[in-house]
Amino acid sequence: MIKYPRIWIAAHGGPAKAAQFENTPPAILRLLADITDELDSGYASSSNAQIRKHIAENPNTPTDLLRRLAHRAHWEVRAAVARNPNTPEDVLLQKCRDGNDLVRFAIIQNPNVTDRVLRVLVEDKEYDRIRTQARRAIAEREGRRD
Repeated sequence: MIKYPRIWIAAHGGPAKAAQFENTPPAILRLLADITDELDSGYASSSNAQIRKHIAENPNTPTDLLRRLAHRAHWEVRAAVARNPNTPEDVLLQKCRDGNDLVRFAIIQNPNVTDRVLRVLVEDKEYDRIRTQARRAIAEREGRRD
């Protein structure tokens, strides 16, 4: 455990830089998420959304924090969660119904997306591009071109 987390954050270039640092400990990522929640207090700051996006992209972000970030208002945060290889399948399945097509497309880019999730995206009601990319990802896994 880091004794002085706020000093650690400052020493690593501030919240946005610390959130991007691939070796940022999960406890610091959790603190950064809490700080951005406190700072919002009724309004959505674009800098807070950027910090949350960096947290969601970080390979050290714990799954419980990814679950929390998956419900944020800003689509870029949700898309970053969808692309994170540590995001659990149940969260990816929820994001298959996200109202933003870029979030749904980000799921396909997740290196650990399961066939089950891809098969849901093959049935996307809104965008052919998502259906096509999901079919292509399944075909590549099966060793054939689509």
